[in-house]
Amino acid sequence: MDNVINITELQNIEAVAMKYIVKNLGFNIRPCKAVLTEEGMLKIPLQAIVPRRVTKRDAETKVFVYRLDDVGHLIYKETDSKFEFVSSISARNLEGEITQRFTNLTENIEKEILKEGRMNWGKLTWIRTFLRPLYSIIIELVTSPKVSVDSLDEIGKWGYARLLINEGYAKLDKYNPKQLIPTNKLEMIAESNYRENRVVHDVAEEIVGIVFSNNYTEIKKEFRINSPTAYVDTTKIYYIDALRYGENIPIHEDNLLYEYLKIGDRVLRPEITKRQFKTLLCELEAVNLLEQRGDYISGKPTFFNNLLAYRNEILEGSIEAPKVAGI
Repeated sequence: MDNVINITELQNIEAVAMKYIVKNLGFNIRPCKAVLTEEGMLKIPLQAIVPRRVTKRDAETKVFVYRLDDVGHLIYKETDSKFEFVSSISARNLEGEITQRFTNLTENIEKEILKEGRMNWGKLTWIRTFLRPLYSIIIELVTSPKVSVDSLDEIGKWGYARLLINEGYAKLDKYNPKQLIPTNKLEMIAESNYRENRVVHDVAEEIVGIVFSNNYTEIKKEFRINSPTAYVDTTKIYYIDALRYGENIPIHEDNLLYEYLKIGDRVLRPEITKRQFKTLLCELEAVNLLEQRGDYISGKPTFFNNLLAYRNEILEGSIEAPKVAGI
């Protein structure tokens, strides 16, 4: 009988909802004022109270508390002086909704990070590994310079060729539509690289970086390639925390690792994860997206200053908690 509560036990539906929330959804969820639906049900919108803590090297901490409205709802039915539970958003879906809200707040930051790294993404290990078909097509276009469409279909590379066509680096030969050929745009990049004594692999790295930057969402969702997102997520985690704080502050790598592990359900053995994360940070420093001094990570000053314009966006719906003695 846990789902049926006498009105005399709790005075209002919000109190009834709070009892359910604490037991099933967590202490950071609050019920809002109930509304009557067209079907005669009581709908209780839910609000999430989510703290975000940012700690710099000298241990000074700022806490920002976000109030996220309408993250889900409960449904009750009032019958015979009782509130009867009908339905609720699941804890898993509630967590997903809260995560998506924070993702929406940082969408412009992600776009700027992708743009900042566009000339360098192609140099990074996991991008070279998981987008290898893209590299091989570019190299073949530069050195051949014709690629059989049928061969691309046979080995499952046509999707990657389509990305190059959409970005203007390749096209179908109008005299032989079964052949993929380079465009002037690709040839100009190749010529520029040769003048600088760079090799064909440098051409491929540059173009892959640009394609990755411009098609990041499609590569994740349609190609289901998620490992390279670690570079973007890690960069984003640092700059979001620094922007919340309001300074280009040094943040301990363990704090960044903790936030990194919460993104995308990354479940690995802790010792493997930490080793991989250190390597990942070194790579991001090598391509000038982050700076590393010992165990502390900082941002590139110029890039951080460029991102300051978005600080109000990521603080939307939050208040800075007052400092408490001893914290």
